[in-house]
Amino acid sequence: MENLKKLRKNRDLTVTELAIAVGISQSYMSHLENGQRPLTEKLVADLSKALGVSPEEIRNSEREHQMESDRFNSWLANVRINRLPFVKALGYFLKDNMVQLTNEEDFKKLIVDFAYRNIATAVRSELEENPKLIPVLREKLKIITGRDI
Repeated sequence: MENLKKLRKNRDLTVTELAIAVGISQSYMSHLENGQRPLTEKLVADLSKALGVSPEEIRNSEREHQMESDRFNSWLANVRINRLPFVKALGYFLKDNMVQLTNEEDFKKLIVDFAYRNIATAVRSELEENPKLIPVLREKLKIITGRDI
């Protein structure tokens, strides 16, 4: 829930500080921010109090982020490399080249390199037809690369 992370950072709070304020573990807070755990009504209330925003602001920002993410995932599902879906083509590449990924950083680099070499034409075409995907792609790449693009 990337927008939850933005709300936290805008208030100069660390994951640990917000987790303590809400009464959950740092690990659970990280899972919330990464979309690996759902937001319950109690968490929304506790987070809104800790962040000084309305519960509706947290819900709305997460809904908006989810809609953008859904649009990107739908688009990505239609990207083809040699008539294969992107994820399947990446899987075959990993299998065929017996790539061993030992950490998250290696995985990120591999995806960026694979995408750069294989889907530039498909991406260019799609982005020309639907420029509203550009900010969504930028956000996804920010997650992958760990920096603003």
